[in-house]
Amino acid sequence: MLRTIAGLFGTILAISGHAAADEVWTTNVGEIVYEADLESGEAILSFPGETGQRLIGIFPGLAGVSEGRGFYAGVWVDPDTATDGLCPAAMTDPLGGGKAYTWGRMDIIFTKPDFPGGFVVMKGTCFDQATDYLIAEPVVGE
Repeated sequence: MLRTIAGLFGTILAISGHAAADEVWTTNVGEIVYEADLESGEAILSFPGETGQRLIGIFPGLAGVSEGRGFYAGVWVDPDTATDGLCPAAMTDPLGGGKAYTWGRMDIIFTKPDFPGGFVVMKGTCFDQATDYLIAEPVVGE
């Protein structure tokens, strides 16, 4: 039990302590939030889903990058689909560690390489090519 609690505490520290910036972008369907950097080099962003849920995007190579941003290929998961979803197989939710049966490919292309910059994100479901897109503009502090 103590080992489990210590491991969970360590994971929370590893995720929450390394976010490159408190970045938020606005889209026509809601906000995209830069949630955290994983020690393994992935950036975690949360996105608005079609039914109000938050989707988690995982982008290798983006962690800690605030200058010279370009294209990042990643994946997304819907952590609320642990038992049933759109895909024939489950993917692991990188934050909670549970299964997600709704997931897919997600690509980001930054329109300005340095912070703060906007981007276009493209999303596909399961193994399909990314076809849905959002245009995200940075929310700049007041």
